[in-house]
Amino acid sequence: YNEPFTPDAATSCSRSNYPSGKLKFEQFHLNNKLHGPARFYHEQGHILACAWFYQGLQQGKMWTYYNTGELHSLQRFKDGQPHSLQQYFYRDGLPKSLLPHTNGKLDGDIILYHPLGILARTLHFSQGRRCGLEKLWDEKGILRLEAHYAKDNPVGL
Repeated sequence: YNEPFTPDAATSCSRSNYPSGKLKFEQFHLNNKLHGPARFYHEQGHILACAWFYQGLQQGKMWTYYNTGELHSLQRFKDGQPHSLQQYFYRDGLPKSLLPHTNGKLDGDIILYHPLGILARTLHFSQGRRCGLEKLWDEKGILRLEAHYAKDNPVGL
């Protein structure tokens, strides 16, 4: 999502500070709705989250960070709903989970990883419901479980 943003007389900004006086968050409003960038900060000054709102609805990418500054997640939104791929990371930058969404619902192949980057789980969702094969692996990469689903219900043994 890309929109030029320049605060003007119609735009208000709300801010909050930590007891130390350092900026905690800053967000903009237009007609009493979130509109424009929203940023949250750690008391040490580095950013914890950055998102964009348009007429009260979250749009585009949102970045969140661990309190030590490493990327925690990259999430995408359309009209206030999770949309497209939501990515979460371990502190060392390795992927933690990949969660595709369509219209706010899980939709596609879900992939989860153990902390050392080893595959932990795969499953498939269609319009928010589990379907197809689900697999789980232990931290050594050994397959431990397979299950089948149809319309969010287990099928077979």
